[in-house]
Amino acid sequence: MRNILNIVFVILAMITPVHRFTNETINTTKSLVEKVNACYYDPDAISYYEPPPVDPNAELQLALTRICISESGFQTTTDDCTFIYHALRNRSRTGEISIEIMRAYSPGTFNINRTDSRRWIAHLRSDFKEPHSWQETVDLPWSARRQGFINVYNHVGRMLRGNVRNPCGRRIDHWGARGFRRELHLSNGWHLLECGNTLNDFWSLPRT
Repeated sequence: MRNILNIVFVILAMITPVHRFTNETINTTKSLVEKVNACYYDPDAISYYEPPPVDPNAELQLALTRICISESGFQTTTDDCTFIYHALRNRSRTGEISIEIMRAYSPGTFNINRTDSRRWIAHLRSDFKEPHSWQETVDLPWSARRQGFINVYNHVGRMLRGNVRNPCGRRIDHWGARGFRRELHLSNGWHLLECGNTLNDFWSLPRT
């Protein structure tokens, strides 16, 4: 870096018209080089570039957003995403949401090699650009869903930062499509939670 700066200032000096190429020009160029070098190498000098801090929740936020959209669409008006967040935490060995539990519980959401009409879910991006294969599988333009994606993404971010309380007051362990295997789960002693506005069924499993 230092050599590059030196070369740049030397070139600037060289292209200065001859009638202005004086000792003053040389001294000014040298002084500028020394000041820039000092800023670059002095740890106490002002930094011209500071990398943005890495958000430890960034990967979790995108992953959970994908699951929420997969299970309840591009909306935050229902409680599905919040309930899913609590279910995943409760199913985790650590009691905290993790990439591992999300991949284990919803593997299709992360399968970039799937070939069905919802394969775009695995390609949702944190920069909110159109995901891969969207145009091939969805009739709507991405612009019609982009804001909904942003809303879900921001909702998930608030949950991860704020450790949102369980609105049911009862442990949430599992979810599935509304009515899917409902009779079977009830016969196995599962408790159907009816404490929120959801598109899916949410369940509390019997304690063993």
